This record gives sequence, C-alpha cells and structure tokens, in this order.
Amino acid sequence: MLKKDLVIGLGEIGDPILKITSRGFPTIGYDVDPKLMDKKNI
Repeated sequence: MLKKDLVIGLGEIGDPILKITSRGFPTIGYDVDPKLMDKKNI
C-alpha cells in the first residue's frame, strides 16, 4: 500500500512544510482557498 503525507492549510506555515516534506515523500497539500490548491499539489 502506498502512503502519502498530507499538509492541511497552505498558508505561512503549511506552504514551507509542504515544500520540505515533498522533497522526500509523496505529499499532498490541501487548503480551502481554491487559488492555493491549484499550485500546491505535489
């Protein structure tokens, strides 16, 4: 089974966490703001 890390909230804290985590792990970012969702799924 494949596992992914999920970062919820892509504001000031979530965005850097998503970038760091996605370097070594399959990572998905989620935010309620659709503008952030378009560019943050890695």
